Amino acid sequence: MKRIASFLILSALLCSLLCPAMAWEVSPEHEALAAQHLPGYQLLSASSYSDDAVLLVESPAGETQLAFCTENVVSLTPPLPQNLFWITDARISPDSAMLLVEDYEGAIYFLGCVCTAEGWQVTVSTVLPSGATMLADPEGAILYWERPAGLGSSRIGYEFFVELQEDGRWLVMGTDFHHASATIESYISYHWPFVCTEYHSLHGEQLFSRDVTEVDWLTFPMTLEDVAAQMDLSAWATLGEEAPLLDAPGGVVQARFNPGTHLFILGYEDGWVHVAPGGSAVSGWMAADALFIGSRQLEAKYLSPDICPAVNPYGNDLDVYLLPSQTADSPLLIRLEGTKAQMVDELGVWGDGTWTMIYSNDIPGEVGFVRTEQLEAVPENGVG
Repeated sequence: MKRIASFLILSALLCSLLCPAMAWEVSPEHEALAAQHLPGYQLLSASSYSDDAVLLVESPAGETQLAFCTENVVSLTPPLPQNLFWITDARISPDSAMLLVEDYEGAIYFLGCVCTAEGWQVTVSTVLPSGATMLADPEGAILYWERPAGLGSSRIGYEFFVELQEDGRWLVMGTDFHHASATIESYISYHWPFVCTEYHSLHGEQLFSRDVTEVDWLTFPMTLEDVAAQMDLSAWATLGEEAPLLDAPGGVVQARFNPGTHLFILGYEDGWVHVAPGGSAVSGWMAADALFIGSRQLEAKYLSPDICPAVNPYGNDLDVYLLPSQTADSPLLIRLEGTKAQMVDELGVWGDGTWTMIYSNDIPGEVGFVRTEQLEAVPENGVG
């Protein structure tokens, strides 16, 4: 009898491991919701956010579906992959929702949901790394995972901003990574090729699709050395010290740029490098010994325009131009307003200081020129 009892206990433990949906508990409120609106469905998992709830259920036909419960109205989605069984996080609104859902093997997926005239539609991402977490954002979600342990001083963690598009697709619209050293932790946004924005990535082409159904999240590099191995840095340099931009080798100073400025390389001549700051429409020459060129940019990993102080502390509107002028060949790129204008970074000062070159994700091409007086203007109603 003892052997039989031990066998039954062991069988129960194995069943709970092999059938995790049975091992998780759901609240009585969710059970009552499912029983009231979805008779005959098996409730696998559920989550509530504000006054709304989402249920992961299995239909009488064995199909896995989501049921959105808003204002006492329940709407079912089309069938989902059958291995999904556990909602780990959810953010629900009347017309969209973002979820993290696990399968029976513990793999995590992002589910982007949108309510259309035909009902709720669901986009299922490829597998996310273990430990992936979601933060809500007014326009989308931030998917992130921490730096893995044991990778030395150059280990990396990621943030991906996922946004719903007008055509119903869920796309990665921004990427940042976190870097940690043995003695200091800092948040630095590097504009490497895999950093994906809707504009121009400073170091070249994107290395991955922005569609969450195609991104191979598990292959992203986990160290700066891994990053370098996936990149062609030969056409770019990073300014290591404040240096002038000249109109010719040994010529007249056109501008002075801050350390950390990224420079697109146009050519070389006897210790001088022909560069376009930020890949912009302007160019000039800089001394080669002031630059971290190609793969040596990894040595400048703490240098980035993103850690320069904001140069517009009062949040004045900024008219951003293609060139340091307001002539016909220098169109207005964008007018930055409010807090977006306050967050720009200064790359360098042009000529006599009348124009300043700035960087911002919100600028088409990410770099442009503003009148320095706009940056320094004190609001009429004073400061504070």
